[in-house]
Amino acid sequence: MKRLITLLMALFLSYALFAQDKLLTFNVGYGLSSMSTKINEYKGFDPGTCGNIGLYYNHSPKWSFGAEMSYSFAFVGNYVDTNNGGSGLTFISFFSHYLLKTRYFLGRKKVKTHVGLGVGYFDMRPAVVRVEDNFYNHHPISAIGFVPEFGLHIYFFELTVLYSMAPNTVIGEDFNMSYSNFQIRANFNINFIKKKK
Repeated sequence: MKRLITLLMALFLSYALFAQDKLLTFNVGYGLSSMSTKINEYKGFDPGTCGNIGLYYNHSPKWSFGAEMSYSFAFVGNYVDTNNGGSGLTFISFFSHYLLKTRYFLGRKKVKTHVGLGVGYFDMRPAVVRVEDNFYNHHPISAIGFVPEFGLHIYFFELTVLYSMAPNTVIGEDFNMSYSNFQIRANFNINFIKKKK
């Protein structure tokens, strides 16, 4: 029985070890996020949660190209008026990213790292904005943004750190918003389709 378990583990580890020898990688993950948003003179830092799903084409042992959809949900925040030092704005937000990404892998061992860059479409959906006693509902906002990332791979498990950035975006008639989102995600990779030699 011990020999069977050892053999199965060896097969599994060799499968994960040479993931780049497979043509495609599907990954799914979940993690924590910290959103930084500036709306006119108001600044906010909101904790939240995030998730992602992606598919990558492994061009070589070093390079992967793919697409990813991710989302982040920010909890209720209290924004600070930087001019007067007081607070007066509450913001509930949902952000989704649709990215084209490239990754460069460092090493082919069981523990390896990657650096990556994603560029794509950001869909930002502020649900409710409260300024003092006034409530505002805003339409979804779209922007083009980019996402640098760094990842650590241990067999099929991946720990990734990302930083999403969107340029200044107009919200309605009264608000200008800039947005960034720091994420730490745990991903699980499923590799399939053996490359032809």
